Amino acid sequence: MKKSELGLILLTIAICGVVVAGEYVTYGNVFHYDSSADATGDYSIYDSGTHRYDAILSDNGAFVSATKFYVYYDEGYGSVVHDVQVEVGAKALTQDYFLSQLVNNLRYYSVTDVTYVNATQLADVVSDLSSAGACGLVVASGALPRTVYSGSSTDPLLAWVHAGGKLYWVGESIGRYVGNADGTKETIPGGESLFTGVAGCLNETTGSGRAYSEVTSNQYRSALSLKNNNVKYAVDSSALTVPHLQIGYLDGTYSSTTLLKSGDGMVCIVAGDYSNNQRMDLATVIASGLGPSSVMIDHVSGTVARGTVHGAFTGVPAVHGELGVFLYLGGDFSVYGKSYGFPSA
Repeated sequence: MKKSELGLILLTIAICGVVVAGEYVTYGNVFHYDSSADATGDYSIYDSGTHRYDAILSDNGAFVSATKFYVYYDEGYGSVVHDVQVEVGAKALTQDYFLSQLVNNLRYYSVTDVTYVNATQLADVVSDLSSAGACGLVVASGALPRTVYSGSSTDPLLAWVHAGGKLYWVGESIGRYVGNADGTKETIPGGESLFTGVAGCLNETTGSGRAYSEVTSNQYRSALSLKNNNVKYAVDSSALTVPHLQIGYLDGTYSSTTLLKSGDGMVCIVAGDYSNNQRMDLATVIASGLGPSSVMIDHVSGTVARGTVHGAFTGVPAVHGELGVFLYLGGDFSVYGKSYGFPSA
C-alpha cells in the first residue's frame, strides 16, 4: 500500500470520527442533572448546563404519592377521543401518541416505574386493593373499559380508588362512557358522580372552554409552570363536598386541574381535549406528588449554571403531614425533575 493511499484511509477514518462525535454531541444526552433533598429542608440541584430551577416544598397532609404507575391503553375497546388541531407539521395527537409522549415526559421527571396495561390487565391491577395506595393510573381514553367499570358504585375501579389508588384522568367527562370489547361505547348518565360525589358538576361547554385567570388561592400555577388553560370537562369545585385542590387556570368556576379526595384515594382531572400543554401539565402534576390537601410551604427559584446550587426551605413546621419536595429544571419546558417524600411528624 502506498503512503498516499494509507494517508487517505487515515484521513477518511478521522473525518468519520468527527462526524460520529458531532452526531453524539447533537443527538446524545450530553447534559447531566442530579438533585437531593432531606426532611430538614435542605436541597441541592446539579446541572451540567444552565437552566432555571424551581424548588417547591408542600405539606400534603395524609396524602402519600404513588410510586408505581399504570397507563391504560387498549385500541380494541371503545374510546371517546376527539380530533384536535395541532401546530403545522406536528404529529397528530392520537391517544397512542399522546400517551407515548406523556411517558417520555414522566421519564425526565424521574418517574420511570410506568407500565402500559390493556383492559384485561387493568382488571388485574385494580383487583389488588392491598397495594392500591402505592399506585397511580393514567386514563386518556375518554371511556373506561367494562372490565373495571359499568356505572355502578361497586365497580372494581371505584373500589380500587377508594382503597387508596390515584386516578389521573384527561379527555371527555369522567365516568360518562363505558368502552366495550367490540369497540363500541355506552353512556352512563350521571356517571361523574361516582368519581366526584356530585352529579352535573362538570363543564360541558361547547365553546373554547378557556380560562385566562390564574387560581389565586395557591401559587402552584406559577411554581409548577402549568400551561394548560382549558377548562372543558373540568369540575365545579364549589359543588364538591370532599377535600379538593384547584390549581392552574380558573374561569371563576372551573379550574384546569382539580385534585379531589375519593375514599382513601384521589381523582385528578386535567381538563380539556388533548393538547401538548395538557400533557406536560399532567406529567408535572404526577411527578410533583401533589394531593387534594396539599399546601405550599415554600417555593424557591433561581438559576443553576454548570454546577450545584445548595438551598434550604424556610418555614418547615415541626409538626406536619406528609412532606413533599419537588425539584425541577427548565421552567415551562422542563428538562429534569425529581420528587422526594418524607413521612408526617
